[in-house]
Amino acid sequence: MADLRGNAEVLDVGCGTGILSSRLAGTSEGLIVYGVDISPHMIRVARKRGNRRNLQVEYQVGTPVRLPYRDGQFDVVFSCLLFPLLDSSEKEPGLRQILRVLRPGGRYVCAELEKYPIRFRGRKLA
Repeated sequence: MADLRGNAEVLDVGCGTGILSSRLAGTSEGLIVYGVDISPHMIRVARKRGNRRNLQVEYQVGTPVRLPYRDGQFDVVFSCLLFPLLDSSEKEPGLRQILRVLRPGGRYVCAELEKYPIRFRGRKLA
C-alpha cells in the first residue's frame, strides 16, 4: 500500500516504541526513516530497539500537532493508532500537519481502529 522504494523519506507519526519504524527501516535498501513521538520515554525505547538491530532511524520528540519537519519533506507518512490518543481538538490540526510534511503526490498510510464521523473522514481528509 505504501509502495516503499529506495531513497524515499518516510515518517512514522506517533512512533511509540519504534516497532513500525524499525520494520520500515528493514524493508528496503536506502529508505530514510524518521519517527516522532510526544513521549521522551518512548523515543528512548525506540532508539534502543533501533540500536540493537543496527537500523538507521532518526527518532525525535515532537507532537503531531506541530511536527518538527519542513513542508513537503516526506514521500510517505505513516500513523498507527495515533488518532484515538489525540484530544478531539488535536485531530484536525494533527491531520493538517501530516499533510503539510507530505510531498505533493506522496502517500499517507493510516491504520486506526476508531470510528470517525463521516464529515471528519470525507471533508478533513480530502
